[in-house]
Amino acid sequence: MPIKTVKSPWWAKGLRFECKGCGACCTGEPGHVWLTKQELRDIAEYCAIEPRKFRKNSTRRVWRKITLIEQKSGDCLMYHRGRGCLIYPVRPAQCRTYPFWKNILKSPRSWKREGRQCPGIGGGRKFPLEEIKHRLEQKW
Repeated sequence: MPIKTVKSPWWAKGLRFECKGCGACCTGEPGHVWLTKQELRDIAEYCAIEPRKFRKNSTRRVWRKITLIEQKSGDCLMYHRGRGCLIYPVRPAQCRTYPFWKNILKSPRSWKREGRQCPGIGGGRKFPLEEIKHRLEQKW
């Protein structure tokens, strides 16, 4: 019986990234910022808002999941130009793990394409394989 070898990901030697705080990942086209129930509670507490009120006024349900609503511009509700992320210390896992998402790490080409939108990709500290894997495993 042949031994099955596990191919290393293309990013096995690590990837460089440093958030520039530019908001490119938080602004522009509408999207979904998924929240767990715990993240919703943490954000509400951080904003000093009753969780039920926060959920009613700041989120919506999509595919049986909770997502933040967007501003009319398409920007994340919690991002304000000139001030940045209003909930940065308690931002959701989806935001904390960017740009180490499966669809972005699919290939060198997809990583490079994302780098055209995000000036932090390719610069800054080098994230080792294990740290990237850990971020990929986080649920959101």
